[in-house]
Amino acid sequence: MKRILISTGGGDAPGLNAVIYAVVHTAERLGWETYGVRDGYDGLLYPEQYPEGGVLKLDRAVVRGISHLGGTILGTTNRGNPSRQVVSRPDGSTEQVDLSSCVLDSLRRRDIDVLIAVGGDGTLTIAHQFNQKGVRVIGVPKTIDNDLESTDLTFGFPTAVSFATECIERLHATAESHRRILCVEVMGRHAGWIALHAGVAAMADAILISEIPFEIGRVAADLQQKLTHLQRHAIVVVAEGAVPVAGKAVVKSQEPGRVERLGGIGERIAQQLQEIMKVETRAVTLGHLLRGGSPVALDRLLGLSFGAAAVQAVAEGLDGIMVALQGARITHVPLAIAVAQGHSSPVSRPAPPAHRRALQADDRNIKRHSVDVARVALLQSGISGLSAGHARLLLREFAKHQKAEVILHTAMCPAPCLRKSPWDCSGWTESSLRFAIPVRDSIPMRPRVAMVSAWSACGNASTC
Repeated sequence: MKRILISTGGGDAPGLNAVIYAVVHTAERLGWETYGVRDGYDGLLYPEQYPEGGVLKLDRAVVRGISHLGGTILGTTNRGNPSRQVVSRPDGSTEQVDLSSCVLDSLRRRDIDVLIAVGGDGTLTIAHQFNQKGVRVIGVPKTIDNDLESTDLTFGFPTAVSFATECIERLHATAESHRRILCVEVMGRHAGWIALHAGVAAMADAILISEIPFEIGRVAADLQQKLTHLQRHAIVVVAEGAVPVAGKAVVKSQEPGRVERLGGIGERIAQQLQEIMKVETRAVTLGHLLRGGSPVALDRLLGLSFGAAAVQAVAEGLDGIMVALQGARITHVPLAIAVAQGHSSPVSRPAPPAHRRALQADDRNIKRHSVDVARVALLQSGISGLSAGHARLLLREFAKHQKAEVILHTAMCPAPCLRKSPWDCSGWTESSLRFAIPVRDSIPMRPRVAMVSAWSACGNASTC
């Protein structure tokens, strides 16, 4: 009989309980025992702090009805790196010590066969270190930031985007009533996935993400053009890791034993915009609201799938891997690779001048044929690292919004299949799609697709 230990570390995310539920049920079907450690690895390091024990025996009765709940029944911590534990000295000062050997000893005493570590890049990095020291480890990707390269999607991200979108939509009404500019700061650390997706879905007027340094003067000038007698307000979505050109991310605090806390960039941008534009500007920080609440259906399904896949990986004898979603399949990737790569939002490099000029020319043509086009997002860099399936999914979602013009520099198929439908391409090279939808046309129109192939390898792009 195998013994599995589950650890949930780092920030909480909707869908964690679904993973725990799936691990317990799948393991019981195989006749294995499942245990859960409290608060990352604190239950192993400081068992005296837990009257009910630092390690809990998990069975179907314990996990009954938890898959739809937010948070994690095991608890979590972002101060839980065993190799960087902060301890107090007799004189009242503190120091960082390495207690990872205590975790290893505890695992041996409890006869744990495999550790299933559920977390983001920090938690999985710790798990990888344990794996290098002889512990059998299976990783499960968890983060609302969606910043793990080896998986197309992490659970927690869809719920965060869904709630952020709802919040931004609500703020449109109050911003318009008071003729204000509202800067909405969202989580994401150094990845702009939440800001990008929620901003586009909620029709924000500007989106500032971590991967592209911004110039506040250009942001103000763009917003000034939008504020007319037809549009009296503006919404700016800001990723907490957004940085100005030649600037640094705003750090709220830095404590021993944990990564720095980002935050405050939204307030700073609001103050700068008000000074430049002379328009009342307020800042709203969604913060931990994005982590709470019940997971949406997709996060529940992802959590259940990842949990079952983790136990299946144990049954197959795998070690040192992370389960991942790639396309529509749950697969495995080496843990060493998973923690070595970051998953930035789909923006990588500035478009060449010729490409940018082509976009501007196309922009003028579209505006001549559209009564009023609201430019929601302009990504001035090329997308890379997206699978064809993920890109098609994004484009379909964008096409549903009939009040937005979205410019995407993405990968387009070099094959003649584009003449049939841009949704059917599978082999892609760099080019761009442009969706322009009139805001106030009386008859709904299908998105107009114009392809700009200034640096595409596609010889048929101009005829597609």
